[in-house]
Amino acid sequence: MKENQLHNNRPNLFALTVVLILMVGGTSSNSAYAQQEYEPAPVFDVQQVLSPEFATGPGYKVVDKVDANGMLYSFSVWSQYGWYRPQSMDMLKIRIAEINALNALVQLQKDPLFLEGVSDQVSGTLEATGKAITQPISTLRNIPLGLHKFGKNLAERGSQPTPSGQREIHQKAKLELARQLGVDPYTDNQQLQENLYTVAAHKNRGQLAVRIGTIFVPGGVGLAVTGAQINKGLQNRLYTMTPSELKQVNETNLASAGCDARQIGEFMNNPGYSITQKTVIAQTMADMKDVNGIHQYLDTIKYVPGPEVALFYQRRLQLAHEFSQTTRPLVEMKDLNNTPVFFDSQGKMVATVSIDYIYWNPEVAQKLSDLIKGTGSASVELRITGTASKIAQEKLREYGVTLLKNPE
Repeated sequence: MKENQLHNNRPNLFALTVVLILMVGGTSSNSAYAQQEYEPAPVFDVQQVLSPEFATGPGYKVVDKVDANGMLYSFSVWSQYGWYRPQSMDMLKIRIAEINALNALVQLQKDPLFLEGVSDQVSGTLEATGKAITQPISTLRNIPLGLHKFGKNLAERGSQPTPSGQREIHQKAKLELARQLGVDPYTDNQQLQENLYTVAAHKNRGQLAVRIGTIFVPGGVGLAVTGAQINKGLQNRLYTMTPSELKQVNETNLASAGCDARQIGEFMNNPGYSITQKTVIAQTMADMKDVNGIHQYLDTIKYVPGPEVALFYQRRLQLAHEFSQTTRPLVEMKDLNNTPVFFDSQGKMVATVSIDYIYWNPEVAQKLSDLIKGTGSASVELRITGTASKIAQEKLREYGVTLLKNPE
């Protein structure tokens, strides 16, 4: 199965990583960087990054090796539904949750209750899934720095056809089924969308749904605790409101955060984001409406042809909100050449990023130096979700960076 990807319009830059947080402009030559010792992109055995019970489960297996090129892990996952290529730890969690849900849906379709109503199934599954159709950007011209890792298949994905339309039929049943399985009802996983609809459109769907509890064991990787990190309140909204209702709420939330009509329109019409991602970002921005300049966040996340990238932008904002709520309040956000940087009341710089593994490389060194120069700050707190090599930790300290692991 193909994973969505995107490209970078400036070659020789590492991928969607801490560089997205540390960059503030073009790379300038500096002989000091040439004298440093840099680390190659590491490659790990799968057991070094995943627990055994997570690496292998019902109907799937994460295979060796796992590389950290771009500082986000790249996984290969075999499943009975085909191959998945999640390009981050967050996306791996989501895909495994979806595989578990597919297992349950496929099992339901073997039930005598399902088989007796097959002839009554509604046609047009793909049109009725309620899926957010992704039409990636087909030009490299406007792709921002730091997204090189996702560029291999951009041209191919840019020519994907658009389904003729969507039908609301059985949407309520599909949302309830997704809720029971703990998955995103607007996932880009086409197989999951088709199977959700197939069961939701069945005349015995009520009786079939009752049986989910006896065959489905989410194993701690449902929607609430996957890489999406969506809280219960937002989950309830996603499962009970129609797409048009969600759109209205999202626009209201963005307006409350100070976004103007242009920003709201561009974001809400951006095909790189699913309905779920738009809902989470809009709500988080509304929750951070007292942060001066938060409305600029939408201008930093325009170019998103792939799900990992959209998820990265979503999680980056969520991490900033969590920091403000649990550590100390953030009062300002500045947009430094499409890089959001936050500040507390004392003017201390805070950066948050959902990243898997930081290793020391020329781009991080250059961008960090540029960032410090651009803000005039001699120190920064960097909160991440993953880990960093010993060399990277030492170098970050030399640059005045306090590296913080995000609490689970």
